[in-house]
Amino acid sequence: MKYYVYPYKPGSRSAKALALALNGKVLRHQGSMFQPSSRKKVINWGSTDCPYACLNTSPYIRGVASKLAFFRNIRDRSTNPNAVVPVIPKWTESREEALGWLSQPNQHTGFRCRKVVARTVLNGHSGQGIVITDRDNRDDLPDAPLYVEYIPKDAEYRVHIFNGEVIDVQRKVRDPDQQPSDWLVRSHQNGFIYTRSNSEGLLYRDTVPVDVTEQAERALSVSGLTFGGVDVLWNEKRSQAFVLEVNTACGLEGATA
Repeated sequence: MKYYVYPYKPGSRSAKALALALNGKVLRHQGSMFQPSSRKKVINWGSTDCPYACLNTSPYIRGVASKLAFFRNIRDRSTNPNAVVPVIPKWTESREEALGWLSQPNQHTGFRCRKVVARTVLNGHSGQGIVITDRDNRDDLPDAPLYVEYIPKDAEYRVHIFNGEVIDVQRKVRDPDQQPSDWLVRSHQNGFIYTRSNSEGLLYRDTVPVDVTEQAERALSVSGLTFGGVDVLWNEKRSQAFVLEVNTACGLEGATA
């Protein structure tokens, strides 16, 4: 079998890394001479308009392509009483509703919302477009297409799943080579990196709270995707994992590829 990777954008470094690991090729968006056959497998790397039969078809990717698309997808699935959907943070498209959260406790959990995350950029990564506002600065909450209740986190994970199987779990931790600039948004730019084992050398895949992988599996299952990297928060006080998004074109370097 020969493998081909169709990237979400030309020049994607992660698509190139995946193709190299599979001894395959990256497909061009324009001017490609590629001819599908039973001996060729196309991997759709995050594209919402891949023209070929592939793993992770474009309609499913469109359902998770942005944070808002993903949350809407989960909301729509929740109307089916037989659906098993992941737990996600409370969210809204209304600024007024988000402001209300900052003054009232959650009627379902009893926990008071202390901060709201405004997503001014829906397709951003590495913390792009995130504005966090607390109760003392409610008037500073910006206009945005999506607002999410801020969940205090004891840990943040990325759970890689392929064909229904958890194959890798990584935890976001402080980069030992730099000083963190923001503990609320734990991005690479703010001084955090992913690692797959703890200080004792044990894999997070084997030691992570069960609910973290269960919620990740639910997220990928309802999305219809074959593979993805699911971002999950763990809140110890609530003993609950919360799914934030599904990545269909994760950053790939070294062992991750």
